[in-house]
Amino acid sequence: MGSRHENDTLDANAPLLILDGHTTHDPQNNEEDRHIDSESNYSGTQFIWALTFSAGLSGLLFGYEYGVISSTLVSIGTDLSDRDLTTLDKSLITSCTSLFALVASPLAGVLADKFGRRKVIFVADALFALGASVQAISNEVWGMIVGRSIVGLAVGGASLVTPLYISELAPSNMRGRLVTILSLFITGGQVVAYVVGWLFSLIDGGWRWIVGLGILPALFQLVILTALPETPRWLAQAGFETNAIAVLGKVYQGHPDSDCITKQILREIQQEVAEERLDHPGGSSGADQQWIHYVLQRTTDLFYIGGNRRALIIAMMLQGSSDTVPDDSMLPITILLCLTVYTASYAFGLGNVPWQQSELFPLSVRSLGSAFATATNWASNFVVGLTFLPMMELLSPGWTFGTYAVVCAVSWFAVWAIYPEMSGLGLEEVKELLADGWGVKESLVRTRSNS
Repeated sequence: MGSRHENDTLDANAPLLILDGHTTHDPQNNEEDRHIDSESNYSGTQFIWALTFSAGLSGLLFGYEYGVISSTLVSIGTDLSDRDLTTLDKSLITSCTSLFALVASPLAGVLADKFGRRKVIFVADALFALGASVQAISNEVWGMIVGRSIVGLAVGGASLVTPLYISELAPSNMRGRLVTILSLFITGGQVVAYVVGWLFSLIDGGWRWIVGLGILPALFQLVILTALPETPRWLAQAGFETNAIAVLGKVYQGHPDSDCITKQILREIQQEVAEERLDHPGGSSGADQQWIHYVLQRTTDLFYIGGNRRALIIAMMLQGSSDTVPDDSMLPITILLCLTVYTASYAFGLGNVPWQQSELFPLSVRSLGSAFATATNWASNFVVGLTFLPMMELLSPGWTFGTYAVVCAVSWFAVWAIYPEMSGLGLEEVKELLADGWGVKESLVRTRSNS
């Protein structure tokens, strides 16, 4: 195991130059740098795919816990507090998960930098299992709220750290695809929740089974985590460079330039740590300074489809239009179709943005920007969860969904006006785009020239 002070002494074969407060590579390493270009053709190993799917179980848990609540609320009846649930009861049970996810997200980032990404996922799994157990045995409304709040802590931690864990382990040319797989796990978890809710809907007390089954994937991932490695990014930052090299060797196993790529990535991590120390002289280490660091760095595009900005705009249009069906055409099949269009549009549009926004931020403010983005996501979920049922009663379904349609329309205009196209652009190009304004027109010109 490497010493914790190894990161203070950079690899002798990878010297760095510090000029005018900035860290640069020694030109003699250009030969090794050229090997990184071959990484773009690398398709990964069974090791990295296994890690991705194992970590993706957090997304499955996240999706299951959010999808299961709808089936639960309609099945509880008078099982809690010996009475029917009021609108306030349902709103609190639904929204407390997002509220505690909002609280847990920034804390999880700090803990992940201090103790490692894997340990935070481990704690999140334990909280998932505990929260599901509390819900299953609850006989009072407050007990259900406590259980959902514990699940919220787990969701907040897992939703922040799992994309970070996957992206720091994945080869740079695969990060977009692998992190997007996490979104598929989330949607899959919701589908599983709906199926489980249907299967137990006719069983007396079946809602306890619905919420209790969330224990199983949490325990399964707890067992798997004992065999998963920590990310090389965190290991190198913490001073365990020998361990980081070993993990990188597994990630790039079978690549013809595996050794060169491993050394180059380690040097880049060391360079970032050195730059961070220059930016914060006399302060704590980079691991203590940043909540989310190196997420999706140098990812060429978000979804590996042509033009994520275009996809996002189309998704917003579909989301808005799905809420505006006239009252006289609100047949069951139309409602189902609109729900399907809305969910699908969200899945390939805005649904991924909170987890893939960090490439918009330069290194100096990436932790702060990522924290605000995650907090905004959960704060919005909390507001919607708390106000949806009261709005349905006070304003009627038509006005409620009309309000949501207006929000989608405003969001569409915001995306069109200020969201730059990043498909095919490197991190440095993205930073240049945002240096003087939003850079939307310039981003479109650059992506066309790169295509």
